Amino acid sequence: MDFVLHTCARYGEEFNQLLLSYASEFPLSAQNFLNVIDRMSVTENLQALSSWGRILAGVCAEWLEKYRAKINEKCKLSKNVANKIDWRLKISSYSPAQAWGALREYNENCKKKDRNMNEVDSAYVDCLLNSLSNTNLPPDEKVCQTLSDEGLRGEWLELWMIELAGLRKIPRAMLPLVKKLQTDTDYLRQKTINAIVRIGNPRAINLIDKTFADDRWDLRLCSLNVPARLKCTRSEEFFLHHLKHEKDVSIRTYLSGGLCGLFSKRGVDVVREEIHNGYDHGALPLPYLLTDMTEILSIPLPNGFFGKWSVDMKRSGRHTNGKINIKKGCGKQRKFGKIKKQTNMSYPKTNPNPSAAKSPKSAATTRARAAAGENIKNAAIRLNDILARNIQASLSRYIFQSGITSSSNALKRSLCRRSKKCSISCTSI
Repeated sequence: MDFVLHTCARYGEEFNQLLLSYASEFPLSAQNFLNVIDRMSVTENLQALSSWGRILAGVCAEWLEKYRAKINEKCKLSKNVANKIDWRLKISSYSPAQAWGALREYNENCKKKDRNMNEVDSAYVDCLLNSLSNTNLPPDEKVCQTLSDEGLRGEWLELWMIELAGLRKIPRAMLPLVKKLQTDTDYLRQKTINAIVRIGNPRAINLIDKTFADDRWDLRLCSLNVPARLKCTRSEEFFLHHLKHEKDVSIRTYLSGGLCGLFSKRGVDVVREEIHNGYDHGALPLPYLLTDMTEILSIPLPNGFFGKWSVDMKRSGRHTNGKINIKKGCGKQRKFGKIKKQTNMSYPKTNPNPSAAKSPKSAATTRARAAAGENIKNAAIRLNDILARNIQASLSRYIFQSGITSSSNALKRSLCRRSKKCSISCTSI
C-alpha cells in the first residue's frame, strides 16, 4: 500500500487505475488509512474515488467510528460507499447469531421477491459476510455442506457461502469450489475463482489438472484463471506441462500468457517459441507480455526476433537492439492498444477469371465491380481517417507524463505502463 500511495501522489491516479483496482486487497496500516483519506480529499478522478472508497469501506469498524467526522468532512463518498460504511458501523454491534440470522432472513426475502443482481443490497451483504468471517457461525462444516447441496443451486445463499469460504480461507471447501467452476453462470464462476485464490491452496490446481484436458473449451478457459492468479511453482508446472500437449491455439496463447504473468524464467524460451510458431492475436498480445516479463527479469531478447511486427516496434522506438524503450512505449505504430491509421488498402485490379474477361458483358461487369470497389475503398479510407483523428484526440489526453519514465525501477515502470493501458481502454473509448 505504501507503493500505491507513493505512486499516486507522484504521478496521479489517472495513470495508475490498474494498480488502484487491486489496492483494496492489500494490507492497510493505520497511517496508510489516514493517507487514503487525504488522497480522497484532493483527487477529482471519479474512477479513483471509487477505488479509494472501496479501500475505505473495507477497514475495521473501530477505525471508521474513530475517524468518522474526518471522513465526512474530507472525503467525497459515493452513495454505495457511504451506504456500506453505515452498514459496517451498524452491523459491528451484531452478535454472530444475529448476523447469521440476518443473512438467512435476507436470503429468504430475496427468494420470495425473486430479486436479481441489481436489486440485492450488496453493501449490506458484504458487511454481514465480513462480520461472520471472524466467527465460527455458521461452522466450516456447514459452509462446505451448503456448497455441496444441490438443492441450494441458484439461490443467493450459495453465492454468499462461496464468498464466506474465501474470506475464512477454508481448505476443506476447495473440492466443492472447484466443482462450482463447471457451472454456466459467469458471475458465480468469478466469485468462485476469487474464493479459491483467497484460500491460496495449490491443491486447487491439482483438482483442475485432473479434468482440464477433457473439459469443454469455455470451462478450460475459465479454469486457467486459477493457476494464473495463484502465484506458485505448481502454477508454473501446470502451464509448462499443458503447453507440451495442447493443440488449441487460443488455449496455448492463454497458457503462455499465464507464464508471463508468473514472470517465469523457465517460460521465456517457451513463450518465444510460441510467438515464433504462431499464436492467437485476438486473445492476448503475447509479444508485449513477453517484453514486459523479460525487462523485469533483465533477460535480453535477440535482435529481430519478432519478425514482421518488429518494424512497427522500431518505428515506435519501443523495441531496439533487443531492449525496450520505455519513453516511446506508446508510439502511434503499436500493433496493440491503439487504432493504426491505414491508408493503403489493396484491392484486386484484374479479373481473377481471365476467360470471363473475353465477353463484353463480363468486361462491363468487371468494370462496374472495379468502380464499386474503388468507391468502397475511398469511403473506407475517409471513414478510417475520421476515426483515427477522433480516437487519437481522445487518447492524447492520456499520454504518459515525462516524469513517469525517469524511474529506474523496472517493476514500477511496467506497472505504471500497464495501469496507463488499462485507463485508456476503460475511459477513452
